[in-house]
Amino acid sequence: MSIDLSDELRLLQTELAEVKAEYHDFVYTVTHDLAAPLRQIEGFATIVLTNHGDQFDDKTRRHLDLIVKGSQKGNEILEALHGYSRLITADYSIVSVDCNKIITKVKTELASLTAHNDAQITYQGPSIIIGDYSQLYLLFYHLIHNALHYQSHEVPPEVSIKTEERDQHWQFCVQDNGIGFQQKLADRIFIALKRGVSEKNHPGIGMGLTIARSIVQRHGGKIWATTEQGKGSSFYFTISKADSSE
Repeated sequence: MSIDLSDELRLLQTELAEVKAEYHDFVYTVTHDLAAPLRQIEGFATIVLTNHGDQFDDKTRRHLDLIVKGSQKGNEILEALHGYSRLITADYSIVSVDCNKIITKVKTELASLTAHNDAQITYQGPSIIIGDYSQLYLLFYHLIHNALHYQSHEVPPEVSIKTEERDQHWQFCVQDNGIGFQQKLADRIFIALKRGVSEKNHPGIGMGLTIARSIVQRHGGKIWATTEQGKGSSFYFTISKADSSE
């Protein structure tokens, strides 16, 4: 009986690997084929603006500029979707992860943002947790980037990361003093390409929190947010303490 179950498990694993590979190839083909015409539209619109812009009135130039920006935004969305597909089909590796090193690396990557507006990022929590290093890095990166990005620019950003230890998991909180959003949108913002603020003052794609949610779920946790417009947001997530080797 155990042999039959073992064979069945291997068969299911093989089928899963084939489905993941097929899915990855499909996403790559779709995003690649859509990106090519968008790049053509952007390229030729830019040529027209550069070579003949002085022959058009302000309204026509503005329309051509919108074509260029729309094409660029389309390519950014396709790249984000392709990156997301790679994430959710990537192999998952359980190791001991040093949170302090991850936070330090994120600070380095976001140095241009923090230096520009005198942002402060503090971390109080465990040094070591269990999980996939590259995915946990992306999780902290996107949450901290959001906290720095969605600011009023009237006060220096303050981002605090605190942790509570529970029996089965760690509960993290990434809190900021930014612009916040409507609490009724707290579920929507984790959906791909959905956002809680307008594009005008805070441009973006709307994939960072979707990536964060997927990573948390792969680590046996959940993620949610509380907020108040004009007073900042708090993003909570849990990471299981369990080691798959136990």
